[in-house]
Amino acid sequence: GIGRTLLIRGEYGAAIRALQDSIEQGAPPIVRLDLAEAYYREGQWELALTQAQAALPSASEPHRLLLVRYLLHRIGSGEPPLVELVEAGLSYWMEQAGRYATTPYGQALSADVEVMKRLLEGSNVHDF
Repeated sequence: GIGRTLLIRGEYGAAIRALQDSIEQGAPPIVRLDLAEAYYREGQWELALTQAQAALPSASEPHRLLLVRYLLHRIGSGEPPLVELVEAGLSYWMEQAGRYATTPYGQALSADVEVMKRLLEGSNVHDF
């Protein structure tokens, strides 16, 4: 939807408003993950935390579950994603980071992908 498009374009404030509207209009619960990510990119940690927690039960696909677990951990509310989850979901986020490499979103996502890769090496993401 438009909220995800705005998020990818790095227009986080507009994405937040569009995603909030979508949720109010009955969008699927997983849309809260996009909202959590938009808040995270804006540095609004408490709101990101609330939305990530709300998205967790509906994050059934590995790449989505990885992002929820990653965001929760980076915000300081959870253990790092398990290596198996990183292995299962990382390729999706690597592809997204490459696809949008010229955008602020793609650059931010690329940094997150690098941190996720370090999880595969057993590093603590708070060290970076």
